[in-house]
Amino acid sequence: MPNQTQEAKLTLNVCFGTSCFVRGARELYTGLMDYVKNRGIADETEFKVSFCCQRCEKGPILAVNGRVIERCTVEKAAAEIEKAFDL
Repeated sequence: MPNQTQEAKLTLNVCFGTSCFVRGARELYTGLMDYVKNRGIADETEFKVSFCCQRCEKGPILAVNGRVIERCTVEKAAAEIEKAFDL
């Protein structure tokens, strides 16, 4: 569990711009929240939202520690999260 001086190991930034939102960003966000909770890594994960990643036609967009995933699904994100945690 990170303390106040420790940064989260994982940062998930979901685009909530109109196009990404219509393409499933909200479902992606809630699915990822459930995923990190079920994997026991919620305390090491920071969630952020942005409002336009300038890739509207390829949404929903998720950045995992800065690595952008276009047309993201929970399954695609889970694979990247597993890599980040070496799971």
